This record gives sequence, C-alpha cells and structure tokens, in this order.
Amino acid sequence: IVMLTDGIPDTKSARNDSLSKYKHINLSGLEYLSKNTTVRILYPRPTVAVHWEKNVPRRRVRMWTVDDEVMATWKSHYHKGQPPENQAELWKWISDNVDFRVRSAGIL
Repeated sequence: IVMLTDGIPDTKSARNDSLSKYKHINLSGLEYLSKNTTVRILYPRPTVAVHWEKNVPRRRVRMWTVDDEVMATWKSHYHKGQPPENQAELWKWISDNVDFRVRSAGIL
C-alpha cells in the first residue's frame, strides 16, 4: 500500500500531545490481509516519518517511509522525452528507494 502524503494525520489530539494522532491510526484491517503487507509512506518530513514508524500501533504490517528530501531526488534520474522502457536509471532509483523490501524486524 503506497501513500503519498506529508504524513501528518488530520485528526484531533490533545493540545500538547502530537503523538496521540499516530497512536489512533487503525491498521487492524490490514493485519491479516496478507502475510506480508507493507505500508509505504512517501514524502513525509523525517521527524514525521519517525512517528509513523515508531508510534502507529501494528503487529504484522510493515512500515516503510521515504523522506521528502529523498523523494525529491527522483527528478535527477528521469530523462525527459524518453519512453518508460529507456528509463533504467529511474527504475533502479525506484527499486532502491520506493520498492525496497522491508524486513519484519522492529515491528511491535
């Protein structure tokens, strides 16, 4: 599952508790969807990415975030005017950064 987002949940939280937003994200519907379900969050700021990785409750779902600073570099690998089959550099970047195989270590 791929999400293109700034990563900041649009939910209410206590005034001085920014982490509770992440603790209320419910991934239970994805837990047994497949043996290897990964949620990929693309474009969050690094500090927001850490909140997704550490504070969203989950048991089997894997979490992979790619920071906005890394995502901005895809353009340097894209060759304008070239068909997709000639974009080997871009496909390698996608494979290395977005389609990275996530290990289950560290899941709560």
